[in-house]
Amino acid sequence: VEVEAISNYIDSSGNLKQTKKTVELEKQKCIVTNASNPNTVAARGIDVSEHQGNIDWSRASQEVDFVIIRASYSTTTDKYFYTNANACTQYGVPFGVYVYSYATTVEEVKAEARHVISLVKGYDLSLPIFFDFEDDSQAALSLDQKIALVKGFVDVIKEAGYEPGLYTFLSWFDSHFYDSYFNSLPKWIAQIQVNKCSYTRGVRMWQYSWTGSISGISGDVDCNYYYGTFPGTNPDTSYLKKCTHYASNLDIKTKEAVMVKKYPCWYGTDNSSSDVQEVAAETVMHVTGMYKNTVGEYWYQVNNGSVYGYIPAERATVTNYRYDDVFVNNPVMADNLAVGVGYPIGGTMQSRYNIMSTIRAKIYNNENITGATTLESSYAANTDNYILKGSEVDNALWFSDLAAGYYTYELSADVDNHYLNSSNVLSKKTKNVIVWSKTFTVGSSTISHSHTVVEDLAVAATCKATGLTAGSHCSICNAVIKEQSVVAKTGHTPGKPVRENEIAGVSYESVTYCTVCKKETSRNEIPLEPEPNIKLKDSFLVSSIKDYTYTGKAITQKIKLMDGDKVLVQGTDYLVKYIWNVNAGSATVVIVGNGKYEDSIVKQFEIARKSGTNSTVTLSKTKLTYTGKEIKPTVTVKDGTTKLVLNKDYKVTYENNIEPGKATVTITFINNYSGTITKEFTIVS
Repeated sequence: VEVEAISNYIDSSGNLKQTKKTVELEKQKCIVTNASNPNTVAARGIDVSEHQGNIDWSRASQEVDFVIIRASYSTTTDKYFYTNANACTQYGVPFGVYVYSYATTVEEVKAEARHVISLVKGYDLSLPIFFDFEDDSQAALSLDQKIALVKGFVDVIKEAGYEPGLYTFLSWFDSHFYDSYFNSLPKWIAQIQVNKCSYTRGVRMWQYSWTGSISGISGDVDCNYYYGTFPGTNPDTSYLKKCTHYASNLDIKTKEAVMVKKYPCWYGTDNSSSDVQEVAAETVMHVTGMYKNTVGEYWYQVNNGSVYGYIPAERATVTNYRYDDVFVNNPVMADNLAVGVGYPIGGTMQSRYNIMSTIRAKIYNNENITGATTLESSYAANTDNYILKGSEVDNALWFSDLAAGYYTYELSADVDNHYLNSSNVLSKKTKNVIVWSKTFTVGSSTISHSHTVVEDLAVAATCKATGLTAGSHCSICNAVIKEQSVVAKTGHTPGKPVRENEIAGVSYESVTYCTVCKKETSRNEIPLEPEPNIKLKDSFLVSSIKDYTYTGKAITQKIKLMDGDKVLVQGTDYLVKYIWNVNAGSATVVIVGNGKYEDSIVKQFEIARKSGTNSTVTLSKTKLTYTGKEIKPTVTVKDGTTKLVLNKDYKVTYENNIEPGKATVTITFINNYSGTITKEFTIVS
């Protein structure tokens, strides 16, 4: 994209001139198509979900340019989402995500959108978040309902700062989603068993097969073509594959300013690692992994929400060891079990960044989770993804051995967190993290138990939201002990009035805003009374009135007036006039109020007579011939370059100026000058 910029200016001769320059604004690679080949392939990839099971990404990443990962179905997280997303990040495979939707109302679809946003936070998505719109429950909806669902999903995704996209069948794109709104969305079209996608109104991605084969994946996988470019296409991940990866989830603070690098190494190590961005000392960052590179250096994989890359681990201090990434996805357990019957636990234990070295399951009698266990099992899993049903931990826990009663089931994991210690040695901190617990009964479902009471604090109502009264619940079984009641929204809470839209000397608006929601609560116009003029006072004059010596020019004073802390401005707040301020004698300065100031300040100062003794006196002749009469040579007197005037600035008298010999002339200064000068001249016979 280029523009021709035109600039007008005035040259040194005062003439209007014009200059032009072509400026490049943006340059991007494009895909050029035509009627015979409407969709040019730029990249080849796959879409995956938990149906593909454990994928060997070290092999799969070599055969694909990108991946679309199922993040969730409705508001349930895909069991392998974090595993797949972390692997794509580790192996440098650009990826986006999709949500398989079951929504039939706008409220439901917005909940699906909010759920997927919570999942992708912290990941650097190269491709959109796609709305997978194909379920049978949605087919019977009206056209308006279908459009409303798509727009509801798109609005939430856009508001969160991500790019939304739409996946569905070619027939739905042709019959439902064809107006200008959908033309602006990235479209992912399913059209199987054809040589090329026949959609001609712009396709971002084409799903051309459901039975593809990729190394590292057991069974069939969906295959796609991507049209266009995206950040990270075909990235160079060869260096990361040479490094050793350690699970790590830390908060750190940089010891000094440090450059975040694209790879975990410096220039010239054995990989050209480009700069990402320098961060200042004391910058707080989140570590999501740790690498030992090919020369033995340890690097943290870091981000702070805007900068992603790697920094040397020795340049940072660990401020917090995090274990908040461990959870049970889709846990399944009955509330009541029959006596003597086994029961499998469903769900998947997952960790986004750490490794769960040991998985532990415990059963406590009643809710006393600090006492002795009734049953327990453990397994050294050393994984970030552990499916519970049928697992070593699940199979070793014999529910059939439990007598009738009330129990608490607890799942925990010993989580390994790697870091570089103060001696720059690789270290590991392991913590047992309770991931999930649930109460259940064996035998009668009405067996009572003693609750562990937790107070639920009251929430004050505001003008923006309802509040809650204080209540309580059992922390183990979640039974409500004291129900919290909804408190209606309150009225606005006005803050202090502020002045707005003031018109000097006329009026202003007094406005109050709610201190909670910032909404305007009142606005009143307040007339301004004309302010009375301020009389000038002698105390306003903070500059000194000084006496001066005659200069032949008008003498002025340096005037400075202050009204409190305000410095008054000459010409705006006051005017200055002078009387008899040229000749020697008493002069007067009159400071007259102006604008909102009135009256005047009158001050006198003296102009002293200037000494004439430093003047230059020149006689027309210094040697004259006797005539028998008074001889008076012409006298010229100068004060610098100023020629003084006889009988105005000085008088002249002569002595012994008839007879031959020495004669004198005396210059006596008068009026603006003072002092005398005597000069001699000679009379010869």
